[in-house]
This record gives sequence, C-alpha cells and structure tokens, in this order.
Amino acid sequence: MNCWKKINQILYTTFFFFQCYPNYIRTKRFYRSKRGIGKSLGKDSEKKILYISWGRIGDAILSTSVLKYFKPVFEDCKIVFIGRGEVKSIAGPYIDRFIEFDPGKWGRDINYRYDFFEQVFDSYTYIIGDIHLFYGGVFYFSDLMEILPADKKFYYHGYFTGKELVPFKHCPSGVIEIPSCKKNPEDVGSLHTLNDNVFYFQEILRNIFGNQFSEKVIKDRNPCLETGELNNNPDYIDNKFGIKQKSYIACQPVSNNSKKDYPLEKWRKIIASFPQETFVVLGGGKECGRLKKLEMDNVVNLCGKTMMNDVISIVLNSKFYAGLDSGLTHIAVNTGKKTLCVAQSSNYGFFFPYPDFAHRDNLKVIHAKDYKTYMNSFMVSPVEPLFLSKLRGSKDVREIDYRIIVDAIHDWL
Repeated sequence: MNCWKKINQILYTTFFFFQCYPNYIRTKRFYRSKRGIGKSLGKDSEKKILYISWGRIGDAILSTSVLKYFKPVFEDCKIVFIGRGEVKSIAGPYIDRFIEFDPGKWGRDINYRYDFFEQVFDSYTYIIGDIHLFYGGVFYFSDLMEILPADKKFYYHGYFTGKELVPFKHCPSGVIEIPSCKKNPEDVGSLHTLNDNVFYFQEILRNIFGNQFSEKVIKDRNPCLETGELNNNPDYIDNKFGIKQKSYIACQPVSNNSKKDYPLEKWRKIIASFPQETFVVLGGGKECGRLKKLEMDNVVNLCGKTMMNDVISIVLNSKFYAGLDSGLTHIAVNTGKKTLCVAQSSNYGFFFPYPDFAHRDNLKVIHAKDYKTYMNSFMVSPVEPLFLSKLRGSKDVREIDYRIIVDAIHDWL
C-alpha cells in the first residue's frame, strides 16, 4: 500500500466512524424502548413485503432490474418501499406504498422519528434490505429490521467489501445474510451492481421458493425507467422552460458529490467550443452557487428548478446528454438517449460503464487513461490527499483532456 493510500485510509476510517456512529447510537436509543413491541402485532392476514432502499437516484434506477419482478413473483403481496424522497417516482410503478426516509430529519427531529416509525410499524411476510444498505444505511435500519416481525428477513453483504468503501461493517441480527456475488477484477462487466441486484434477488427467491423457480424468473437483467406521456411531450418543456425540442444539449457539469466533478474551467472550454449550441444545465439547488462560473451566452441554467418528471422530459427532448457518474446520467442512458459520461476511475465498472449484457450502445464513457491505477480505491485515493479530491474533484477525472470530450460531442452532433 502506498503512502497516500495508507494516510487516506486512516482519514477516511475516522470520517466514516464519526459520520455513522452518532446515527447508530441515536437510532439504537430510539428503538431501545420498542424492543419486543413487534410481538403485539400478531400475524396479519394481508401479506406484505418491506423493501428498505438506501440508494439514491442512480441506485434506484439500477434496482428496477429486479423491482419490476416483485409484483409478478409475489402477486399476493403488497410491496411497501422505504426510500429517499428523490427516488419515489422511479420506484412508484413497481410498488404499492412509498414511505419516505430523510436521514437529515431523522438525525435532528425526534418527532420525525416517531412519525416514521408509526408509518412503518407493521408485520411483514418478508423484509428485504437493498444492496446499498451495507454502506451507512445499516446504522439507521439495523434495529428496525430486528424489531419488525417477518417470516424472513434478508441482508446483502455489499457490492464491494473492501475497507476503501466501508471501513467497518455491521449486520442486523435475525436476518438471512446473503454473501456478495463473485467478481473478477479483470472482467469489468462482472463488477457492475446490476450483477449484485440480480444475484441477491435470485438468492432470495432460492431461499423462499427453491432453485428451480429462482433461475426461471429473471429473463431481462436491465433497468426499466418508466416515462409517461408528459415526459415525451415536447410542448411541456417549451411551455414551462422555453426550450424547444432537439434545440439543445442537456448536461450536468457538477453533482452533489464534488469528488466526481469535472473542473468547471474545462466545462467552459467545452461549451465555448460549440458557440452555436445551447447547453441546458441540470442539477440540484445546492449546485447553483458553483455554477456561476458557467454563466455564458449559450448556457441555460435550470439547476434547482426542475422536478424528476421535468428532468426526464428535458433529457428525452434534447439532442443528447453529457454528464458525470451520477443519477441523472443513469436516467439519460435508460431513456435510450445518447449519453456521454465523464466517469471517475475509483469505482470504475461498478456503475459505469454498463456491462455488455445491458446492451447500452447509446452510452459512451470517458475515463482516465491510467484508470487501473485508481480502480477499487473508492473513497481512498492512492495518489493525493482526500481533501484535495473533495475540493477539486478526483485527480483522474480532473486531468482528462477536455478535447477528448469535445471530440465525443462532435461525433454526436
């Protein structure tokens, strides 16, 4: 292990501890008085599955590769989904009830904790924690999984088991632990979390129904993003935002994870290379301040001004989409729109590029030439201090020549 990786591992482990441990203690204290309360519920005549999602937009989209099979397989069960508010419209077509979980509110508002518990308190046939729960979410949901009564409860060890992502682990008691699927570092396609979603679901089905059933169910391992009539209506974005169909390039220059960002100075050069093209910038409200550097004549900044349906509609009606390793890029590629992704190398293969079986020929991924130097380093950079990656973006991303991206855009225009 090189010098920077050793130092960064210590720093990240300390950060992870102080980020997760207070939530764990806070949550454990809250649920302490509720131990044994599940016994009062008894057996409910209505069958229900509780699916606990910790992932964000991109993770939720990838999880639809198996969520779309829940109702056909568990046809007599009601699907109850816990997740962040941002994923509601993505999970909506495949579930019966959505319960929003806000980690920030949980941490600071005792009344929110009581309201949330009241919504979720019930008996279930099965409780399933998603493949992302191991990465921080288990410290919020471990006690809940233990308290709520269910015939079977399932927990996945994670899509990556190294300390570079999760320095220390925790597993709820009373669950059926599903080990991580096998991955081959030499086979990038085997790393993708689509493999984890499918493997985990098959293991759950195998545990419930037996081998023969589980192998027949999943015929299509691809994500499925539902787009409604509104999203495909070009008049909608024209009336709401004043942008015409196929008259612009949709893009996301920065994200809520600055480590993934490509330098704004280079985005300016990219945009300046196409003075006749309009770039519609998407993103959350938190990114608005940083995007002042992109105030240019051919830029329309819609950061913080769109809902999920707006974003899908804007992407669908664009010439194509260019962005980062982010949820919006997963939206774009799964609408079938031509998508350019400037990807970090630390988790290369786990989210981008997509594996061959997904047949996402509309996706073009640009990454560092020496990406293998960074692979599987996740949060622990092997080449520079963590704070520098956080402030300026990961070194492998920020050193990508902007002219490569310009050439890729030229190819699609």
